[in-house]
This record gives sequence, structure tokens and C-alpha cells, in this order.
Amino acid sequence: MRFNSATNFVETEIGSIPREWSIISLGKVADVQTGFPFPSNQYGQSGIKVVRGENIKEGALDWSRLKTWDKVSGLEKYLLSEDDVVIAMDGNVGRNKALVRGEFLPMILAQRVARLRAKPQVLDQRFLQQIILSDSFKHYCDGVKTGTTIAHINQKQIESLLIPLPSLGEQKKIAEMLSSIDDKIELNNCINANLERLAAALFKKWFIEIGEELPEGWRVSKFTDIVDVLSGGTPKTNESEYWNGDIPFFTPRDADDSAYTFGTKKHITQSGLESCNSPLYPTNTTFITARGTVGKVAMAGMPMSMNQSCYALKGKGIVGPYFVYEITRRTAEELKQKAHGSVFSTITIPTFAQVSFPLPDSNLINKYEATVSPLFEEIRANCQENAKLISIKDSLLPRMMSGKVRVPSQNAQPVIKKSKAPEPFKEAALVADLIANFANPHPLTRYRYTKYSYFAKRYLGQDASKEYAQMPGGPYNPRMRYNGPESILVKKQYAKQTGNGFVAGPKMNEMLRYAQRYGFTSGVNFVRQELVGKTDNELELLSTTDYAMLNLGKKGNQASGPDDVITEIKSEAVWAPKLAKQHFSRDKIAQAIQWLNARQLKYGY
Repeated sequence: MRFNSATNFVETEIGSIPREWSIISLGKVADVQTGFPFPSNQYGQSGIKVVRGENIKEGALDWSRLKTWDKVSGLEKYLLSEDDVVIAMDGNVGRNKALVRGEFLPMILAQRVARLRAKPQVLDQRFLQQIILSDSFKHYCDGVKTGTTIAHINQKQIESLLIPLPSLGEQKKIAEMLSSIDDKIELNNCINANLERLAAALFKKWFIEIGEELPEGWRVSKFTDIVDVLSGGTPKTNESEYWNGDIPFFTPRDADDSAYTFGTKKHITQSGLESCNSPLYPTNTTFITARGTVGKVAMAGMPMSMNQSCYALKGKGIVGPYFVYEITRRTAEELKQKAHGSVFSTITIPTFAQVSFPLPDSNLINKYEATVSPLFEEIRANCQENAKLISIKDSLLPRMMSGKVRVPSQNAQPVIKKSKAPEPFKEAALVADLIANFANPHPLTRYRYTKYSYFAKRYLGQDASKEYAQMPGGPYNPRMRYNGPESILVKKQYAKQTGNGFVAGPKMNEMLRYAQRYGFTSGVNFVRQELVGKTDNELELLSTTDYAMLNLGKKGNQASGPDDVITEIKSEAVWAPKLAKQHFSRDKIAQAIQWLNARQLKYGY
């Protein structure tokens, strides 16, 4: 262990951590229990759920192949409790892991599955959960696993995992912040599940439960008679200008249990799109995976392209997108059964032609689309929010687990620490912190980092009107672009500039140490908690209103109302045209004032 006096961090086997933290092997602070070897020929038809390796997927338990056991006596130590962490020890090790949720209990542990439970006097269970959910655990397992065809890890290897160990109090604060993101994602998923059940129930009632004879005006149609089955393609992988752009690129790996997909693992550029066989499919296009994991169905949450291992399904004529989605889900199992292929199970276009179902007249289909449209709009909004939350957590988790981001105490006051560093360098450090937190999966645009930096400084008690000019798009700091900060970030490789924004560069971690030293952390946390989900229009409204209230405060008006703010905006020629925009109505400005006042920002300078 080596102490770095310049940063108050120590270098350890797992990287740099704060000096007051320690590292320890997992087995010393958590109980690792492996399961019981149940005889496979003695599973029952009812009883306690048995958690086997095949039940554990990435982040969830899958009961599609449920086994049960009814003899608990003598096996009590294998019973699971709420919030336990379970890990599959064979196969996709390091990735197939899940949390035990109370609604699925009772459950019992089978062999080749490990259960992790923190020793509460030294380790917080939710902190342990976050460690196991992190990419660092995946990387550790990749380094120690054995086996060629099927990977394996053992109990000793799990217990030997080195983990960072802050104080118990700080563990709880870190876990609380990260778990709050998980809880919100889970809540959105529960809401979406209920909404999807409503839409599916209505579909079943109107289009499936129709009796033995077709109603008048109905006909039997082939899938391909009413749905276009469209293909995708992949740009050349050795052409760098085709990749890492802004266009989502859907592949079978992006299909999960969500109705909508937003965050794809790969993105392509406009040149890449033009070079491949995939068009840009619009929002609400249904995708179905045709190779690998066959029959996974999802809708495009935003315009995106698609590779050749999937099909895009678009309704013909009267058939709308929600009808296509539901009929595809209903026939997916049948398509899987008809799939063929020597290496991969596949679905081909002729497979779709073998599927048929009763089709009503256009009035009933139109009625269904209109009825379920609000449900799917809410589902899509929740999926979009989850995509943003996952992106935030993916950025935040490794930084909090390494102490690069510290959770402030409840009594801490946000302050900027004094430093002799040049102002452009300090500005660059703030922008770097914003890029590190919010440029995932898409680059952080200049427009958004300007608004984020404005509010970070406002939260930190600064009079941002001294630095930010009254420009048409809202408060804008021209120094960011022209006086050094952006060039510092790019030239020093702290950040990289893409077509429409910035992403982290190879030396980003060096700059983040300065950002923490300058006291920007609480300001960036304010942005994360309050502003990340806001649209560009909402950011423009809030920042413009705040700037106007700052000016009014300097004039002695400490209780600005909407009419005061409107008058102030009108007084500036470059800002007056804003009032013609729909999002600058009097009601919107009044809501903005209420939002700003609730955040207790300072206006008297």
C-alpha cells in the first residue's frame, strides 16, 4: 500500500482509495454459503422454490424453470432471507447474480450457487450488494474463473475478493444513495409491468377470446399479410468513422424484459448508417431477435438502427404499432418452436409466414390503439427514465466505491475550497466532473454542460451572473469554449470532443481529483438529483428565470413573481423573444419560480 500525499489517496491492490479506508477480503466481513446438493429426481410439484444456477440471470431471478422442495428439516442454513445476494458459480460467472426479494420467499439454496450475507458489525448488506453488482466483481471473476467450455468459480475465490472498506457510517450513506436509484428503477418496472398487463389483458379480451367462430367481418390472416418483416445490417467493424456516434444500434444483446429499449450497447454514426443495410427505424417499431436468444421482443424507445440478427416489424395499413407489439409477443413462443438452425436457433422470414391469427375490422384495431396509447406512452416514459438512471448509476458506482466521489454528511455546507489554480483550469475541472457523470451513454453537449455548470455554481452559493452572459439560448459562459477550459480538457486528454458533445478521455481520472479538491462534488450531486431528467427547454426556462431573479435581487426585489420575471426578461433585447416560446408562458415561469424557491438558492448579492 502506497500513500499519495498530493491527493490524500493510497495506492492498493485494487487501485487508489481514500487514506482513511482499508481493503479486506470479502470472506472476513461476509458469510459465503454454498447450496445443498438436492437430488434432481426428487424435486416436487409444490413447496419451497429452489434457487439453482439456471434461475439466476443478470440482476434478476428467473422462475421459468422452477423446481421446488418440501423437506426443510435439517436444511435451515440453506434458507434465504430478503436482501441476500445470490451468485451462480457456473456459466456466466460474475454476471449472473441477483438480490433476493421478499415477495419470492421462501427460497432455498442449491449447490453451485453462493449466498452472500454481510456481517452487520463491519459491513452493510446494501453496500455489499453494490460491490457484487459492480463491474469490478465481473472483472475479478474473469481473472480467477476456471474451465474452458463452462466457466467456474469456487467459494474460496469468492471469499478472496478484495473490497474497499469505508467506515460503516459511510458504507450506509453510499449504499443509500446507490440503492435509491435501484429502488426508483424497480418502482418504474413494477408500474410498467402493471400497465403491460392491462394492455395485454385488453388485447386478449378483444382479439383472442372470440369463441370458436369468427365474428362477422373478421378474417384469418398470415402474419406477413399485415406486418412488414424488415431486415437490418451492420456497418464494417474496421471502419472507425462508422462507430461510436449518436445513433443507437440495436442487437440481440439489447433485448431485455422492458417493453422499450433506449440504451443500446453500440452506437453508429450517420456515415455508418448510410453504409449498412439498416434504415433508421422510428420510435415504436417492434424488434424481435432472430438469432442467439431467439424471440425476445422490444419496441424502439427512440429512432434506432438494427443489426442483421433481428427483424423490425411494422404494421401494414390499418395495423398500428401497439397491435404489432402485442401480436408479436403472443406469437413469439410459436416462432421459437418453429425456429431452426444448426449453430444458432434462428427465425427467418418464412417462419413468420407460417403464423396466422384472426384479424378484425379496422374500427376495433383503431379503438385498441387509441385505448392503449396512453398506457404505452407512460411505459415509454418510465423506460426512458430508467435508461437515464442506469447511466447515472453506471457512472457513479465505480467512483463512489473507490472514494473518488464522497457522500457529504448531512450537516455539510456546500462551499468552494480556495485554490491558487487558474480559473480556466478550475472551470475545466468542473466540466470534467459533469462529463464523467453525465456523458454516458451519449456525449454531453455544450448546451447541457453549460446549464449544468451554471446550476452547480448556483447551488454552491455563487453569483453566476458574473460569468454567464445573457445569450439567446439562456445563460451561457463564453469563456468555457473560447478562454481555455474546453481546450484544456481536450489537449490534456481529460475529455474527447465528438460530433455533438464531449465524453471522458483516457486521463479523466487525473482531472477528477482536482474537481474534488475544488469542492464541486455537492454541486454536481445537485445537478444529478435535480436536473438530469430535465429537457433542454426546461433547462433554458429554469436558468433564464433564475438569472432574471438574480438581477431582480440585485435591484432589491427579493420576492420575484412571474410578472416581475417577465418584465426583466423583456428588458433585455436578446432575451425578449423567449417570451414567444410555448415553454415561457406565464404559468411555466410561475412554476419555474416555485421550483427554484424550493431549492433555496441565494438571490441577494
